[in-house]
Amino acid sequence: MLWHDGYNRPLVQRDRFDFSINQLQEIKSDLYDHLNNCNFSSGEIDEVFRSLETVKWNLDEYFRSHSYNMIFNRSNRYTVLEYLLEYAPIRDLFITGCTLAEWDAFKNPDDSNTWKEKDNDYCILDENSICRLFFCNNEKDVWEYFADGYGNYREMVEYYYEKEYHDGDNSVLPFLMYLINHDDPFLYSCTRKKYRSVPRYNEVIELLMEYYNMYSDSFFSQDNISIAKEVWETGIEELRVEFVKSEERLEILKQIL
Repeated sequence: MLWHDGYNRPLVQRDRFDFSINQLQEIKSDLYDHLNNCNFSSGEIDEVFRSLETVKWNLDEYFRSHSYNMIFNRSNRYTVLEYLLEYAPIRDLFITGCTLAEWDAFKNPDDSNTWKEKDNDYCILDENSICRLFFCNNEKDVWEYFADGYGNYREMVEYYYEKEYHDGDNSVLPFLMYLINHDDPFLYSCTRKKYRSVPRYNEVIELLMEYYNMYSDSFFSQDNISIAKEVWETGIEELRVEFVKSEERLEILKQIL
């Protein structure tokens, strides 16, 4: 997905939802009940519904045009965005035990894409991040969110470790390698040149070293030579340099080569 950070919306604009009249009525009814349960006043509910009616309940246009900013109170705005994010295509991809907006994996470790209510230390995902996630259509789009510097890499890796344990689906390495090899798609579309752009590069390297258990004394051993060969063949300089830090490691490298 090509994303324009300046306008905070996708470059390619298309509508992905085609709700029937009955489906739309159900969405309206469910949203009304949700807001009512969240103790919204009738005036606050009217404000929310007016913001959605400006785009004729077109959810893609609602997020593209940032019409949610018509909701004055930021806490109320978040309540609506959190609810609508559950309609995003990626909802079924991640079993989180919470709403997507609440998931810590989508929040930056330094809290730079979150905010806090007065007298409350809970970090709330900001509007720009929710908007970006709403337009993610698949897992690769989510990985691109991380590759652009958003989210908590370690939280996502822990999620994939847990998923591997239960489902046998190993997404840890593909995720980390995607971050390492990521090129800015917007710049490439404009210039046809590749730009390595992943922020927090050293953090990804550390996670890769943990994944391969490179901090263990047994990594550079005869019993582990096949894994060591796999690491060398990644071509990642920061991993390869570990092979030349001692005579014992150099001996393993000679066998690999």
